Amino acid sequence: MVIPVCSLSHYRKQINLPKPYRISDFLRKTPKLFELYKDHKGVLWCGLTQKAEVLMEEHKRVIEKNEDKAAEYVTRFLMMSVDKRLPLEKIAHFRRDFGLLMDFRAHWVHQYPQHFRVVKPSLDDVEFLELVS
Repeated sequence: MVIPVCSLSHYRKQINLPKPYRISDFLRKTPKLFELYKDHKGVLWCGLTQKAEVLMEEHKRVIEKNEDKAAEYVTRFLMMSVDKRLPLEKIAHFRRDFGLLMDFRAHWVHQYPQHFRVVKPSLDDVEFLELVS
């Protein structure tokens, strides 16, 4: 996957890069992970190196292998809450600690309908992950 470097500014928070630092400088300092390209219009593009792609695939396989364990951890976490439910934002905050993928809301939650369900109790945009009893 290749993306224009200017589009990466949307992901500053995820990569923990404060505002005064330039994304292109960050990418140039990590040449074993990122390759930079310029197209014929002079737009700078970024892509993962072959080594980085192999690491990403390995990471994904390890996460998928341990999905059941992650479900157990999230279940325990929900059991400790007062209402047996927590905002999905809070689960996302601890996503790495639980061993969940970035897109856990779209895929992982629905793989365990016997354990969880996503509820939206009111018209505000807060979604909760609820333990199914």
